[in-house]
Amino acid sequence: MILSTACASTGPAVETGSGENGSAEAASSFDIQKQDPLEKVNKGVYSFNTAIDNSVLKPVAEGYEQVTAGPVSRGVTNFFQNLNEPRVMLNSFLQGKLDRGMTSFARFTINSTLGLGGLIDWAGKSGAPFVDEDFGQTLAVWGMGDGAYIMLPVLGPSNVRDTLGTIVDFFSYPLFYYPDAAVRNGLYVVRVIDTRANALGTTDVLSEAAGDKEYEFVREAYKQRRKSQVYNGDAPLENLEFIEDN
Repeated sequence: MILSTACASTGPAVETGSGENGSAEAASSFDIQKQDPLEKVNKGVYSFNTAIDNSVLKPVAEGYEQVTAGPVSRGVTNFFQNLNEPRVMLNSFLQGKLDRGMTSFARFTINSTLGLGGLIDWAGKSGAPFVDEDFGQTLAVWGMGDGAYIMLPVLGPSNVRDTLGTIVDFFSYPLFYYPDAAVRNGLYVVRVIDTRANALGTTDVLSEAAGDKEYEFVREAYKQRRKSQVYNGDAPLENLEFIEDN
């Protein structure tokens, strides 16, 4: 993989290169080390996550997709999406996005009532689509940098800032406060399966596009996505040259 090569120490990279090529290799190695200093550990966690996904999550998600009709699956997705609205509303206000916060409040109110507890996204049908906001984005707006890239067990790609944000977001999720532990945990399991089922097509395309550079592809895609979210879709674009280097 290109990342394994690029993460060699900068000393050997300078010695084995010559002229401009040697300098470029050294600079590239330094840049990779800076953006992914935990690469060795991250790759190990990524392999673990991939094994869990291939042996458990993906097969279960495929079975779930086959036995749930389209409207049922869509309703489940809408239900869990609706439970995200309090988090979106809170973080929108914390970021100074008052209009988005009020829209999220309206979405939650409409979908929780007219939408039968969120099963139907009436607000979305009325022209107010779901727009995600989380505490990681809030910390970024407040000036906190990304920090090191981290591959979390099961949860997947993250960084220092977003990991801290995930902890806060966990406590702003209404399901966390549901008193019946059996029902609460069961709903968490359904949420995981539904989320994985919705991503089946995406992950298949990712595997085909990335080939043997899948870890690097996931890392860069995550960084670009998070930057776009922080900048509300207006982030400066960066090309993914590492995909074409080797």
